[in-house]
Amino acid sequence: MSHEASNTPNPDPVRTTSAELASPADLQLTPPAPVAVVATQDAAGRVKLSADAKADLDEQVTAFIATVTALDSHDPKFKDAVDRIHAMGNQDIAQSASVSNCVVR
Repeated sequence: MSHEASNTPNPDPVRTTSAELASPADLQLTPPAPVAVVATQDAAGRVKLSADAKADLDEQVTAFIATVTALDSHDPKFKDAVDRIHAMGNQDIAQSASVSNCVVR
């Protein structure tokens, strides 16, 4: 028998009552302890990079900055460069949020 031919309403399987959603009386949520603050001078040596890797990164950053600052702000290439910077930031934020979500679980 189809639903249209039936005289009884189709119950909404998603609908719940507040009594069904009540939390147990003994449930107590405790937030995790705050992350310890790391001083700037202590953080500097946490990621180990070789001198060659540091030099390579410095060279890449210097070249990128020189390229971007030489562009006219109305040039489509400037917008592309800014979009790449923005995308890098979004990726870092997404990875950070992913770690936070894992900790919350």
